[in-house]
Amino acid sequence: MQIDRSVKFWQQIFYYSPASIVAGIWAIYMIAADRFFIFGHYGSLSLTMVFGSFIAGITSEGGGAVAFPVFTKLFHIPPNMARTFGLAIQTVGMGVAAVTILNQKIPIAGKAIVFASVGGLAGIIFGTFVFSPILPAAYNKIIFTVLACGFGVALFMDNRAPKRRRLEELPSLERSDILVLITAGIVGGVFTSIVGTGIDIVTFSILVMLFNLSEKVATPTSVVLMAINSAFGFFLHFFFTDELNSLVLDYWLCCVPVVIFGAPLGAIACAKISRRVLVNILLTLIAVEFATTLLLVQFDVYAKIATPLILIITILFFMRLNMIRERRQQRLRFAQE
Repeated sequence: MQIDRSVKFWQQIFYYSPASIVAGIWAIYMIAADRFFIFGHYGSLSLTMVFGSFIAGITSEGGGAVAFPVFTKLFHIPPNMARTFGLAIQTVGMGVAAVTILNQKIPIAGKAIVFASVGGLAGIIFGTFVFSPILPAAYNKIIFTVLACGFGVALFMDNRAPKRRRLEELPSLERSDILVLITAGIVGGVFTSIVGTGIDIVTFSILVMLFNLSEKVATPTSVVLMAINSAFGFFLHFFFTDELNSLVLDYWLCCVPVVIFGAPLGAIACAKISRRVLVNILLTLIAVEFATTLLLVQFDVYAKIATPLILIITILFFMRLNMIRERRQQRLRFAQE
């Protein structure tokens, strides 16, 4: 009994240590630099990330999925600053959540993380230095909404099937599957370079729609994936751009003590709830994102034409993935017979 208590004690220490270490470093810096006054200016941002960090851990949408639309639509923070903040805060929050997932031995698809990250790093580089600078700022918000909404419609339709069985681990990957994951990483990396998140939900959609992986496995996989790619994006902006300015750092400092506990709690909650509840939470968030974009974002003529077309193409793409998955499953059943 004494041994069991000792083991449990050290397990708790190991669980809380990542957040505690980060919190300790943050507190030492804030005291030494006398920066606590920034909460008087930007405290409302940290309140936003109470919700955002929990969502980052419990769903395939990173903390930037909350930070980017709220910062740009409600606080009117420029999209490039909201994007850079998203990468910075996810590096800490989802980084701690990723450590928690590994500590708790929550199931993840390790191979998907490796191959998607290979493409993701390339996509972030291309997006940061080539694509993002030429994209009008207003379109950043719309692109994120279209991506999320297209996946949401396809996920809703897919889950209408009664008692659909999901896989609890990634099946053996062929060369074409590896290429798909790398491509998903590239596309997701470009989105991440634009809005601060994207590789998580793109890879999540491929894992669920194409490989039939359970959302309860795909979600922690996307959290670890987003943590890795956020850290890389944060590195790029820290050393190679001038967009990580003092204002973004103040935003970041206000939110660090919130996200290092919120994101891990979300990851643990994800492991406890049912797959259906997880899907409903994700669909609700996507619906809110779509509604707020329609209400708060000004669409020019080109956006009004392009948005529904891109949305339809995105929905058709995800439905096509569903068809490919069904054919794969049929081939597997015939092979087993």
